[in-house]
Amino acid sequence: MFSVFQVIVCHKHQYDITWCIFDKDDFSLRKACSLVKKKNIYVDYSNKSFELWYLLHFEYRSNAISNEQYKAKLSKYLREEYNKTSTKMYDLLKDKQQYAICNAKKLFEYYNKKDPDKNDPSTIVFELVEKLNQYIK
Repeated sequence: MFSVFQVIVCHKHQYDITWCIFDKDDFSLRKACSLVKKKNIYVDYSNKSFELWYLLHFEYRSNAISNEQYKAKLSKYLREEYNKTSTKMYDLLKDKQQYAICNAKKLFEYYNKKDPDKNDPSTIVFELVEKLNQYIK
């Protein structure tokens, strides 16, 4: 699964930067990243689950867990049932964002940058978050 985010920087509805965020499912992250980069689109990914990014707001994790385990851990930390489609996640996690960025960078340093498919768990969503934070006034 993947999502495309376009960051609007000016008010004329022109896109300055386009990001594609991949969540590793049953395809090659390396191949997907390569295809998107050819279109001048920035690429970030989470392997195996986007929920890793959320979990890194609470704890450093360097070993793989199942999607059900991510859901259970997030529900525990959030003190409510984790819902993948929740629109509250940014507000719930905002004050822990720097901790997540540090955890994600630490995890990223551990892995082979040339083959993200083998890096489980890993995420580089921190790159988009840091870029977006540049526009907060």
